[in-house]
Order: sequence, then C-alpha cells, then structure tokens
Amino acid sequence: MLCSGASHRQVQAVAEAVDKTLAEAGCAPLSVEGAGHANWILMDYTDVIVHIFQTEMREFYGLDQLWGDAKKVKVTGAQLDRLTLKPPTQPPAGRRRSVKPLGGPSTGAGEK
Repeated sequence: MLCSGASHRQVQAVAEAVDKTLAEAGCAPLSVEGAGHANWILMDYTDVIVHIFQTEMREFYGLDQLWGDAKKVKVTGAQLDRLTLKPPTQPPAGRRRSVKPLGGPSTGAGEK
C-alpha cells in the first residue's frame, strides 16, 4: 500500500491510525522503519507492506512507477470510515508486537 501525507505530522498520524486499526484486528507489524523522522514510514505486516510518504519523498523515490503494473485502488476517507476489520478469535501463534508504539523512541535498527 502506498499513501502520502502533506507533512511529517500527517504522515505520523496515518501511521498511528494504521497501527491502531490493525492492532485492534489482532495484527502486529514485523517491523516499522522511519517513524522517528516521518518522511517515509514503512510498516511490514508480512502479506501487506505499508509505505507512508511525505509527498515530496513519494515523488522522489517513485515507488508508484516501480509497481506500475500492480492493481491500483483509490480509497476515499468515507470508504475508510466504513472499513471494519474483524479480529481473529485467537491471535496467530508466535505473533506479538515486535515494535514499540509509533509515538515512542526509535523502533527501527536503521534509525539514528
């Protein structure tokens, strides 16, 4: 999933919303990178990778072109408001949160 925000604060807010929503559904990221800088946050949920860019960074790195043959789905805010995720009856074995909440200290090994 590729998305962008107009500012560091907006990128961080999107990442926090993704983290909270998926945590409520019983999903924990394997890793989160870039949360400390919020220019480009990468959230790895195994089957889904979430890239949240600041607008300029998204244009610079051009991941949209790298995945140009992938199916594109435009999602509106109203659609997100209607989205419901049903948590599994039991969390998958061996899966637990491997990162601190996004608002905390650095979570990624590559961050400084």
